[in-house]
Amino acid sequence: MAGNQSLEEFGKKLVSFRFVVLHHQLPADSGRSSHWDLLLQQTPEFGSGLLTFEVSVPPEQWGDTTFVRKLPDHRTLYLRYEGHLSDNRGIVTRILSGTIQWQVLTAELLILAVQSDTFPYAVSPIQGELRVSKFSDQTNPDRWKLEYAREFG
Repeated sequence: MAGNQSLEEFGKKLVSFRFVVLHHQLPADSGRSSHWDLLLQQTPEFGSGLLTFEVSVPPEQWGDTTFVRKLPDHRTLYLRYEGHLSDNRGIVTRILSGTIQWQVLTAELLILAVQSDTFPYAVSPIQGELRVSKFSDQTNPDRWKLEYAREFG
């Protein structure tokens, strides 16, 4: 699928894919802050890895606008992995996982319905619409904006 075309343009029916949020605790000497990684399973036509965004606040603080950093795609093993990372890159702990349904998947805009599983993770489950859009400028090409509209039952 071309990077600027949506799923609807290809007539894809909406099917469920997986997502996970990992709390990435970095060593004190890493030069970076600990954060949360949002990893999204892509459609096979779009890519084989997990779309990955670094988020500076936990999911319970996601709201109308949260700025995130796009990271290189991660391997799908991170849908299940928890523990120490090689090369002194810290520890990841799964705090949320569940299903997503892609509504729009382009190179600059992602819209998806998200429903977390009801496992006893450290945070409350999430359900609603995530919209992630490119918000970069010349000084920060990997900056995106995450908007989360919660659904309440």
